[in-house]
Amino acid sequence: MRNWCIVLLLMCCVSVGAQQIVDRSAKKRPEWYGTTRQGFLVVTGVDSDLQKAQQKTLNEVKLQILQSVAQNVTYSNEMMTELLTQNQDVQTTTSFREQGTTRVANLPFLTGITLSRAADSYWELQRDKQSGEMQYAFCLLYPYSDADYQELKAQFDELEGRMEKVVSDAEAAKDNIADAETIGETVDKLTTAYNYFIDGRRRSWTKQTIEAYNALYSQMAIKTEKLARAKYLCRLTLGGSKIKCSTQPKFRSECASDLKCESADGEFILTFDDSDCIADEPNSISITLRLDGHVIKSQLRIDR
Repeated sequence: MRNWCIVLLLMCCVSVGAQQIVDRSAKKRPEWYGTTRQGFLVVTGVDSDLQKAQQKTLNEVKLQILQSVAQNVTYSNEMMTELLTQNQDVQTTTSFREQGTTRVANLPFLTGITLSRAADSYWELQRDKQSGEMQYAFCLLYPYSDADYQELKAQFDELEGRMEKVVSDAEAAKDNIADAETIGETVDKLTTAYNYFIDGRRRSWTKQTIEAYNALYSQMAIKTEKLARAKYLCRLTLGGSKIKCSTQPKFRSECASDLKCESADGEFILTFDDSDCIADEPNSISITLRLDGHVIKSQLRIDR
């Protein structure tokens, strides 16, 4: 973490040497500019727009804090390659930092990191001596003590454990689904975990689990059982085994009328009037069940 900050500061010092200062927020640079300070992060963001430079600086603070507390995270191959080459060529870390920033900006334990908490700030409007390009360099002195580190590390570890448990619990429960609505609810939780994870390994793990759950819908079928004339029991099965379902199917028929459906402990009782159904004709009722964007269909042959 400290080495990384030093590299950033050196970059800042070298680049400013090739710039002409057109405007600045103070008559002279603050004492902390271009230095490292115990218990603080010194970070700079650059952009042609001052507000965007401020946001880049704040995102950089978040990313550095994340890197300090997330040392146990294994990043995806392309990210890890860029991170490992930072001492040889700092430019190769650009892609990693951009991808990391977009994912960490809204992490719950980082939402308290704001510009208002900064100890000091300073900006310069710089003009490149060769190209004439104008850009703002926004510098921030942000407090980050050992106590801050310990607090955020605890929050991070708790959140990490909770998100990993979502995926591991889903994996363990996949072959024992008792309620159809559980599948959609689990996919929603898995999607939240997928969007949270930064590293490629766990994102891939979560994506595969989501795909496994979505594949369950193709294993569903609607079975019917005649209870009496114009009265049938309808149940949903998964892989041949009965599962409960609270979402009522839709029924449609060319001959049967007055179709009524009542829920019965996760199953459905269908009653109808079959007086217009002609004997020896292929009389039937189509059944359609929609679950989380997936459609399960069946055909009930009316047996008079």
